[in-house]
Amino acid sequence: MKGKKAQEEMVGFVIIMVVVLVILVIILGLYIRQSSSAQKIDNTEISQFLSSALEYTTNCEVAGSFLQLNELTQRCYEGKSCGSESACDITRETFQSLIESSWKFSLGTRSYKFTILNPSGDEIVILRSYQTETSSSQSIEASKLIPAGSEDILVSLRIS
Repeated sequence: MKGKKAQEEMVGFVIIMVVVLVILVIILGLYIRQSSSAQKIDNTEISQFLSSALEYTTNCEVAGSFLQLNELTQRCYEGKSCGSESACDITRETFQSLIESSWKFSLGTRSYKFTILNPSGDEIVILRSYQTETSSSQSIEASKLIPAGSEDILVSLRIS
């Protein structure tokens, strides 16, 4: 009788361990799923960010008024300056500040590229960060047209 009671206790202990193990696996799976979706950036978010960023007022003052980033981007495309600084340098600094304050990229996990394209397809790379550790197969891009006189400028932001 005593041996049977010990066997029952062992079976009970094993059942409890299996239940605890299953619960831990479920919790671990949920945790991993949440952490990977927290870093996910979708196309809509990039597009909305780009639209908002282009409306951001920069520290470039021309004729008594501060330019928005889209106006400063036009000046960069045209090769103009903003006071003593290049319009492209101010565009680069402003856009990098906006990206870094909006998204927290871990070192080496993502890269981004902000470019200006003219109608003939020539590309001016304003800002680029390189991946250093891992490469991501997922690349998300958003583009916006900026009217610039007789031709439009296409600005593009790619995050991969």
